[in-house]
Amino acid sequence: MIESKLARLSDRESQEFSSAAFNETNLPMEDQNPAEDQSQFQLNDHEDVLGVPDLVNQSSPNISTTWRSGSSQSQSNAIEAYAREAWLSVLADHMTVEDSCNLEVAQATNILAIIDFTAGRTSSAWLKIGMAIRIAQDLQLMKEPSETLPLVEQEERRRSFWSIYLLDKLVSLGKHRHFAILDEDCHVRLPCDELTFRSGGWGQNVTLRQLLDWSTDVGVESGFPVAILASSVLARCTRRLLHDRNTDETPPWDSKSEFASITSLLLLVESRLKVDQHPIKDVVDTYRLDDGVIDHPAMGHVIFARTVFHVCYCLLYHPFLVREQVRKAKCQVPSSFMRLVSQKSYEHARDLVNLLHDAEAVGCHLGASFYAYSACLAGSILSLHMHAEKDTESQRYLELLSATQDSISILEGMAKFWDHASKIHHRLLTFNANAYLFDSLLDSQLKSVMDPGWERSLWSMVDYGEMCRESNLPIPSPKISAPSDSPNFPDLNLESEQMLDLGLDVQQTPQIDDNLINFDTPNIKYLLELASGGG
Repeated sequence: MIESKLARLSDRESQEFSSAAFNETNLPMEDQNPAEDQSQFQLNDHEDVLGVPDLVNQSSPNISTTWRSGSSQSQSNAIEAYAREAWLSVLADHMTVEDSCNLEVAQATNILAIIDFTAGRTSSAWLKIGMAIRIAQDLQLMKEPSETLPLVEQEERRRSFWSIYLLDKLVSLGKHRHFAILDEDCHVRLPCDELTFRSGGWGQNVTLRQLLDWSTDVGVESGFPVAILASSVLARCTRRLLHDRNTDETPPWDSKSEFASITSLLLLVESRLKVDQHPIKDVVDTYRLDDGVIDHPAMGHVIFARTVFHVCYCLLYHPFLVREQVRKAKCQVPSSFMRLVSQKSYEHARDLVNLLHDAEAVGCHLGASFYAYSACLAGSILSLHMHAEKDTESQRYLELLSATQDSISILEGMAKFWDHASKIHHRLLTFNANAYLFDSLLDSQLKSVMDPGWERSLWSMVDYGEMCRESNLPIPSPKISAPSDSPNFPDLNLESEQMLDLGLDVQQTPQIDDNLINFDTPNIKYLLELASGGG
């Protein structure tokens, strides 16, 4: 059985697997941080691999490890070996026998898709998540489980389905990857309250359809239900902005447009999250266990939901994606709308980076690999705005400078154990050095025609799969010479830690405290329970 093949690991093997953090080191050696520059991280098993943290508090021991390039290859080989054996078991033991697929096969296939995606094998991951979805549908996981099942098994089925649902939405953040699970087909209720589940009780939660209704009082301000709600809106943003759909040519500023409909849904998410009323540093105090330690799985849902909320706005008001929507509309663009685009893209990119930075500062764990995409998306938007205001030296410019550096630092921390984060970090550094080439994106008149090569570069900066596959960002050389009075932009200075010199002296440059970095890495025991834990 597939579950026994994954579970049959010794403690030493489990720790090696955990330390590897699903980091399949595919980058050239020069792209890796030197061994002597690696910081020591406390690796826990509280974080999800691709999306949100798990719903069940695991009790596996923490593992202190120093990430060194000398051991990464053996860890990568161990991951490859276990994943290959598990995948062969799925094919040989379950895909060739009628009615042999069960819940554990769906869970294992989900995990294998995560391994492939974060290693840059996005096509393989795409096929595996597709298989996990079909197995889930064959098992009728999208419907409420039978009441004859024990309560724990009912909850396991719910959490398994929503785990697959989340992965489907996240891996579809690209131009050519359409998601397979439709919201209208999801009739199963969301997982029950975490504290109730841990205590062995039972609680009946709402459905996604009810959660999308303003009149529904779900009785929660945050947590897993709102994370699912935010992911549902993210899927609508993806379908509207990234997938090649020409069904709606209504201008985005029209109240009847899908753009306006998504904005309305984001207001619903905002009302559930209460972002402005409850800063993350205040929320964390409500998620402490009796011994004062942060309840990381529960707190992780809050961080994830808020992150996805800001990602939705970053996509919806991304200067490049708005430009694409306006181009399809083929009509006069209100200048006030373009000013709104500039304002919203800046605000939510800044808020997203501040969220992740503040979460680190108060001791929260940021191990979910989706945060790498989030930090890069926000960082690239901030970089566009920063270069546009380079000559002003205003307070806003200094804020942009600091927030851009924070996004780079977040990725730098994640790159020490996530292979895809290392690629994304490299991409953002390259984009930062060349962001001035795209200053026309912030032109409210939208007069200039963009070079197709530049368009491809910009598409790759919003495509999650493209970020995971390739670390290099091709930047075509400008075909028109820059005017003689072109501003001088800061040079890219990659030292041993690949920090970005943005033109300030040392006293002005924001300093990053390595002690604030709290990235976590799951072990194999956690990963097995992850697929049944909804995260």
